[in-house]
Amino acid sequence: MQNIDLYFSRFFFNAGVIAPSWIIIFFGTYFIWFLGAALFFILSKNRKTFLKDLFWLFIYVAVSYSINIVIGILFYRHRPYETLGVDALISTKLLDKSFPSSHAVVAFTIAAFFYFKNKKTAMLFFLAAFLISISRVMASIHYLGDIIGGAILGIGVVFVFKKFKF
Repeated sequence: MQNIDLYFSRFFFNAGVIAPSWIIIFFGTYFIWFLGAALFFILSKNRKTFLKDLFWLFIYVAVSYSINIVIGILFYRHRPYETLGVDALISTKLLDKSFPSSHAVVAFTIAAFFYFKNKKTAMLFFLAAFLISISRVMASIHYLGDIIGGAILGIGVVFVFKKFKF
């Protein structure tokens, strides 16, 4: 399975060499902060549900991020730049886990949250989550499987909470 992941990840690693590094760095590092600002702006438009929505979003992110940490410990995976000897465009903590991607977990949790609020808005958040996540692969700090795992975890936590009417 890791060979398939590496095979598809190499496409994005190579694209990261060709693409302007400032774009990859912006989307892979800073764009998630714009996502956070956008969510506050959008949620604040409805003052009746603002605090409730913010509370539940915090719970969803906290739960998905906590599960992310446990998975990272149990299934530790080195980052691509460590194992493949390539240069990473974005600096990370040494010996920080690769799987699953924390950025993908948070971004896709937020996008899934908006899926239940407004489907059109959710599509923009899913696009943003995709750009953030794929930029991290292009920067050689994640494999594609790390992103897919993070997306499944983030979306899955929200859907499980919603299924049980939280």
